[in-house]
Amino acid sequence: MALINDDTPCFAGLSLLCSPEFEKAHLSDIPDVFSSLEETLLAIMLEEHRYDTTQSLARFLDMVSQAFWYSPYITHRKGQDCIVFVQPEEGVAGGLWNSQSGFQPAILATERGLLYRYCPPKVERRPTSRFRLPTWLPCSFVGDRAIDQLIPTVQNYLIARPDIQGVYCLNTCPESYQILWCDVDGPVASRRYTWNEIHSLIAYIYSLYIPPATHSLPDTSVRLVCDSAISVPRWDIVYGDRLYKGCLMSHCSEPWGRRMVCFSHSTSRHNFAMIKDVYWNPNQQADEITLLREIHQNGLMPGVVCLVHSPSVQDTKNGPIPTAMPHTGDTTVRQRRRLCFGSEGLNLTQARSVRDLLMAIFDAIEGKSRWQL
Repeated sequence: MALINDDTPCFAGLSLLCSPEFEKAHLSDIPDVFSSLEETLLAIMLEEHRYDTTQSLARFLDMVSQAFWYSPYITHRKGQDCIVFVQPEEGVAGGLWNSQSGFQPAILATERGLLYRYCPPKVERRPTSRFRLPTWLPCSFVGDRAIDQLIPTVQNYLIARPDIQGVYCLNTCPESYQILWCDVDGPVASRRYTWNEIHSLIAYIYSLYIPPATHSLPDTSVRLVCDSAISVPRWDIVYGDRLYKGCLMSHCSEPWGRRMVCFSHSTSRHNFAMIKDVYWNPNQQADEITLLREIHQNGLMPGVVCLVHSPSVQDTKNGPIPTAMPHTGDTTVRQRRRLCFGSEGLNLTQARSVRDLLMAIFDAIEGKSRWQL
């Protein structure tokens, strides 16, 4: 890994890295059967200058995506839909875009079924029509401005979508394009390719359908449930042999590093669960599960959350969900872990009464005394 240049933007303490091995590490190999398709697409790209305008580029990317979708040589994963590239409406509502700079992605990639579910097609909708999409709907972004304006958009997106492990992005300019991969270890970028180097552009779209083995895009154990584009998203979480329906996201941290996300599930006063997802680095962080079990080994310790269970989180291949890009100089791969608590902690300022406040302080004192003994 190497820094792009001395002016490389820094996000939440992480520098944007440019990997000379990006294509090998973060893009899938295109099967040889598509070699003729690549030649055809290159001719179309150069002859028609499909990169000159956002509209023509969106049509070109959408054409490549449909070629992969309808190809008999690709076996798509269960539940996958055709990915379409569209232009969003100006001033789309929501907190995803960088409102301070007025930045909005030029093109969005999303699954076709989701697009027409939340944005029903109008009668005889023209291909140039723009779509007003929910901010959490896309699966990839295409920006046509400085890259430091695209990264905050990805940052907010990963916060809003805990079921997505990482996201591909495309940054374009009239002379070249650049591909990015972002997960909990931060953003990493390819070198800049000229438009006649179309192989990497096609590999970017192919990777949206068939990601590399080390890249886990969706977490099937967390499913987004949302009735409309303006309703509050809820989450159905599969946890071992249990299903927690209609969970609300109660807390989330920055998407880089641990990327902690907490969900609250409550069907009644006595049926409550707090679910915590985190990317754990075994070389840098203590094992929270082991610590909690040690604390409560002789009975419930007052003032400390009680761990109910902690089954492993697995991907569609029944393996752990890892990160794809370790930090520079660190070969450790973070893995997603999930913990379920039977109680939650609140700030003392949120105590409902003086009695509750005093009980909380007493529990803290008693818990400390027992731990010292």
